[in-house]
Amino acid sequence: MLRRRLAVPVLLLLAVAGLAGGLYAQLESGDRGILPLDSSNTLEIGGIHVDVGGADAQSARYAGWRIAQRQGFKALWAKMHNLPISQAPNLPDGTLDQIVSSINVEREQIGPRRYIADLGVLFDRARSAQFLGVEGGQTQRSSPMLLIPVMVSGGTATSVELRNAWQRAWAQFRTSQSPIDYVRVSGMGADPLLVNAAQTRRPGRGWWRNLIDMYGATDILIAEVQLQRLYPGGPARARFIARHGPDNEIVGGFTLIAQNSDGIAAMMAQGAQRMD
Repeated sequence: MLRRRLAVPVLLLLAVAGLAGGLYAQLESGDRGILPLDSSNTLEIGGIHVDVGGADAQSARYAGWRIAQRQGFKALWAKMHNLPISQAPNLPDGTLDQIVSSINVEREQIGPRRYIADLGVLFDRARSAQFLGVEGGQTQRSSPMLLIPVMVSGGTATSVELRNAWQRAWAQFRTSQSPIDYVRVSGMGADPLLVNAAQTRRPGRGWWRNLIDMYGATDILIAEVQLQRLYPGGPARARFIARHGPDNEIVGGFTLIAQNSDGIAAMMAQGAQRMD
């Protein structure tokens, strides 16, 4: 009888330990977590197309990057002043070398004597401010907004519970020039339990207030994408919907199409930029 009485609590302890271990394993899964890029000290302009030749592959690539720096500065100046790019000043290459922090290769094709690429140029915020004609390179921004990216694919909605292309697009999105002060979660630690797709449907104001206080935000933005594939590896259609607040108020939406699965990442990046 004593053995039977002891068996019940022992089995319960084992069951609880197994459940706790399962939850811990889920939280520590290698399929979670994408750290957002810190772009607070840079200004970026992307989508610069170059097509240039040279004596060899290296010379052509170097010339392409030079052209990207020149075009990138003009495009950034025009964007910040809301003026035509033709009115942007010309800076010498030596000055551009000092204020450009890095070149981001979006797509490139390198031939023996030719370089074709789509590039992004990152400018150091402090060094480029005087040339861009902005004081300290600062942008007026909103109050902190907790961003929850939601991806609906195959009838299943996920946020940061598992890594996905939509979460990655927002993690890699450079927010330094955005008027929105985003609070982006990485998906690590307790994030999947607190900020998930199910949370976006929760109507209770009390829980929302606790959540935004916990992440140091003052309001909520929900970036949703509904992804549909015609067939595996084929064309994909994505419906992007921006929502605001715990009532899921729709701010706006648009649709983008990728020709195949290889283009989904670029489509998601474009969707994040356009939604911003």
